[in-house]
Amino acid sequence: MSQTPPPSKKTKKTKEIAANATIPRAPQRVQGRLRFELLVDTTDRLIGERGAGDLSLYDIAEAAGVPAASVYHFFPSMAAAVVAVAQRYLQIFEEIIASDLDHAELVNWRDIFRIIGERARQFYNGHEVVRRLFLGSEYSWQVRMADIQGNESYARILARTYERHFHIADPDFLCPKIEIAIGLSDSVWSLSCLRHNIITDDYAVEAERAYHSYLTRYIAELAPKRTAPMVSLPSERAAVGNA
Repeated sequence: MSQTPPPSKKTKKTKEIAANATIPRAPQRVQGRLRFELLVDTTDRLIGERGAGDLSLYDIAEAAGVPAASVYHFFPSMAAAVVAVAQRYLQIFEEIIASDLDHAELVNWRDIFRIIGERARQFYNGHEVVRRLFLGSEYSWQVRMADIQGNESYARILARTYERHFHIADPDFLCPKIEIAIGLSDSVWSLSCLRHNIITDDYAVEAERAYHSYLTRYIAELAPKRTAPMVSLPSERAAVGNA
């Protein structure tokens, strides 16, 4: 049986260049950071007005009132500009997921996603560009890769949140399971946006059911609630001890 020859160094280099072209170059200096944020703001606005598919880096430069070379310096391609906008929103979602919960309001571990999921849904429904990028027509493979990385981070945060408020299994074991559950709920939300342009109440209920139906296989239905939320989690102490 013939074997496929390994990729040449030239092929590997070409793929590396293509991958790097989709990565925005975030600056470190204050002045560069201000210019970068201006360009992200402009790209965000133009996606809302015209959609990403009809945009070019020259459009961004013209709308922002900066030289085209400045845009190319931060965004090697239009895909990189869109990813920069997506990364900004992914950071906001991380802040939503990591936001504090009232321990007294939690009766069952399911209440955690009920509350956090609703916060995320309200943000989605209030921002059309976010719905386009992550749940709709602008969901490119570059944004998908950023989204997958974001979900991995969200899963770690949620696992620690479950551990903080309830007696659950090893949170490190739960992380990939939660990531899958997030993907299931996102799929339902995406279907709602494609049909109704928002995440409706009915689809929100179905997304929550999908999320919890999967996680119930890994978290006990009646996992006992802690008397008070843990300040220092066992998993965090173990991580420090192993450092």
